[in-house]
Amino acid sequence: MKLLPHEHYARDLLARLYREHRVKHHRTLFRVVSRSYTRFAGGRPQIVLGHESLQRAFEKGFEEYPSVAWVLAGRRPVGLEGVHQLCLHEFAHVLQYRQGGFRGRCAHNAVFVRHYRDLMQRHPPPPP
Repeated sequence: MKLLPHEHYARDLLARLYREHRVKHHRTLFRVVSRSYTRFAGGRPQIVLGHESLQRAFEKGFEEYPSVAWVLAGRRPVGLEGVHQLCLHEFAHVLQYRQGGFRGRCAHNAVFVRHYRDLMQRHPPPPP
């Protein structure tokens, strides 16, 4: 599958995050599915970026889950900024997992939010 420019951006951003945080991982996958998610095969993370969720973040804006929408203060970033936010969200799950922060079925807990906010501060989005 040939990647679109915003998909190249996502791949490169995630590669940089993995490198900077020294996380051994499986290759980022791009799939024709509606949502993006992070899975942990054999204890190693793999981010799966769904084509529909990437397109939606790029064209209509990234919409955060209601339980953590306050982190974006009501903003709905669009374009590369939306793709950037989607990648930070998924990578926050990688850091959350590494720290042992998954609690039952609550993936968007305080450990996730702490990592997510830290990533947002340390990795600002590209200029418009």
